[in-house]
Amino acid sequence: MKRLSSHRLLRVVLRLAAWFIALAVALFPAFVASRNLPHTVSLFELGRLLYANGHFADFYFAGMIMSAFSLSNLWENIITKFLWDTIESGTKTIAILAAAIFPLFLIFLFYGLMTYMTLIRDEIILSPDEVNFDVWVIIVVLLVSLGTEVLIALSAKPHA
Repeated sequence: MKRLSSHRLLRVVLRLAAWFIALAVALFPAFVASRNLPHTVSLFELGRLLYANGHFADFYFAGMIMSAFSLSNLWENIITKFLWDTIESGTKTIAILAAAIFPLFLIFLFYGLMTYMTLIRDEIILSPDEVNFDVWVIIVVLLVSLGTEVLIALSAKPHA
């Protein structure tokens, strides 16, 4: 097993820091507006509480921001590597990752945008099962987004 160089470790730490800051900024309005949230709850309970307080659309918005954040970083890395570098194993890893994840993020962005638009207009009332499903979707997208950031950082070649 290859040792993780300090350069790659720093890239991982910086990408994770940027990811968590972006997530906190995206979720901040929902948490501020929902003042009576308990401090320790499951994500499903949090989703139900945000929905009951009328701020579930903000939760969706956070998922959309994070998927767009990862897509942006993914494509920036692909374009940079293909324009300025030769095709190497790191580039192949990013290209395979992009081919696998791009459809997932696009589907979520479309589904999330449609759900977000109907939620902010109060056009639908979600059942608890629908809220749980939507929370699962958001969790999966956030985990894939987080994994994407780590893989991008790990596949980067140190610059000379």
